[in-house]
Amino acid sequence: MKSNKDSYLFRKIDIDKDIEAIYKLNKSFAEYESRLNAKINKDYSFEEFRKVYEDKLRAELSALFLVETKEATGKKIIGYCLGWIEQTTFVFNREKRGKIAECFILEDYRNKGLGRKLIEHLLSWFKENDIRWITVEVLEDNESKKFWEKMGFRITSLELQQIL
Repeated sequence: MKSNKDSYLFRKIDIDKDIEAIYKLNKSFAEYESRLNAKINKDYSFEEFRKVYEDKLRAELSALFLVETKEATGKKIIGYCLGWIEQTTFVFNREKRGKIAECFILEDYRNKGLGRKLIEHLLSWFKENDIRWITVEVLEDNESKKFWEKMGFRITSLELQQIL
């Protein structure tokens, strides 16, 4: 695969044009995550996905950036990053925060700096919206923890779960 970053285009989603490609990537992401956590739902339809994502992207202060190849045979979306702004409910800290909800790059395109660049676009969007506190959740066994640490994220809390 190409490693020249000039061979890729980074942009915000065009919901009507790109939603099906993002759905396919999201299914790959869910398949990977479900191997790490059995609670991850990977059995959802395009219609379910479309409704949730269109509602999220149109109704709330959110952004989805994607990366696509710029090949002679056409463009192919190979990754995306979704984030939004939310109000915290903590009594002791009521500031708004940014939430990075999903970030996924197809395996053949990883380790080329594309994920970093996607996150940089999302971080810039947060800054433009006066957000300084950004969180991301990573499953404990997910190899991407190293990536997030390289991006400057640090563990500040630990969530424990019990399945009943």
